[in-house]
Amino acid sequence: MLLFAIVFTLLAWDWVMSLTPDWTSTLFGWWFFMGAFLSGIAMTAFLATRVRSGMKLESYLTPLHFWDVGKLIFAFSIFWVYEFWSQYLPIWYANLPDETWWVFLRFEEPWRALGMTVFTFVFLLPFVGLMNMATKKSPFWLALFSLIVLSGMWLERHVLVMPSLEPDKVWVRPAGDRHHDRISRRVRLGGAGIHDQVSDREGRRRLRRGGHGH
Repeated sequence: MLLFAIVFTLLAWDWVMSLTPDWTSTLFGWWFFMGAFLSGIAMTAFLATRVRSGMKLESYLTPLHFWDVGKLIFAFSIFWVYEFWSQYLPIWYANLPDETWWVFLRFEEPWRALGMTVFTFVFLLPFVGLMNMATKKSPFWLALFSLIVLSGMWLERHVLVMPSLEPDKVWVRPAGDRHHDRISRRVRLGGAGIHDQVSDREGRRRLRRGGHGH
């Protein structure tokens, strides 16, 4: 775990922060690592909900397990935004042009909407949705909020990298790139398929429960 934290921190400094050599932050690497750690927890929770229903492991993966994983997602989403705030507050308070431009670039058009989406997906929705015990114990809701966190973290990586390369373009691709179009369509279809699968299995599970009740 310690090696993973160190390596990911170094990768953040070397691959992401180096895109803008004029801007530095000692906390950036740890914040980047925490996002990866949160993504790992969310993916573990999502896979656990799918494996439980797909392989009939209800007696092994109980709601108490989901409750524990849900608490981890809830806690580390708060810690993720705490580290962001710890990095943002000194930059805002000092108001040094060498530091503020990197942050303001991602909070102004055309990146403002995407930046707010990251904040909503990674912190706001999990914080509100996983605050109670019922959603953390429910396989459906835990899988849904895990997907929301994973989507938010994917967008976060995009917001960290692309403004440094193309500050005026939110989505960049070569004109007429058919290969990119095929990949984009497959990604959208894959996301829709995962959502439909989660909803369908949860619906069948509820129907089975209703049938037993009669």
